[in-house]
Amino acid sequence: MTEPLPLGFTDISTAALKEIMVRTPWRGTGTALRIHDTLLSNRTEERVTLSVNPLAGDGKVQALYVTWGYEPFNEQRPSPDSPSLIAMIRSLKCSPLLLTRTETASCNQTDPHQPPLSDHDLSKSHSFERICD
Repeated sequence: MTEPLPLGFTDISTAALKEIMVRTPWRGTGTALRIHDTLLSNRTEERVTLSVNPLAGDGKVQALYVTWGYEPFNEQRPSPDSPSLIAMIRSLKCSPLLLTRTETASCNQTDPHQPPLSDHDLSKSHSFERICD
């Protein structure tokens, strides 16, 4: 990490996603989100982290992760030859993409780190429901 982590940051259980990719014909269909949500659905950790190249897809990949509830918290360069990556994190206790509109509003009120979702984002997840912890 390029910046020191806050005291106690590593004391919270955290899952790490390494790669999520879908082939071109499935992009924009919600497939990546379904894979993501399936991978995380039974995790017991309190939060999840991933890294993204901010230049990937001209910034669209990072923007997509923001709509999934992730927020940037640091930067890292895994090796001297690799690009600089943005480290992103989100809570697993309150997963906005697995909630109804009402639950999302309630979740966002109790967790200020969860960004609000647009109706477009919420409409993709209308068949999923989960209660915030």
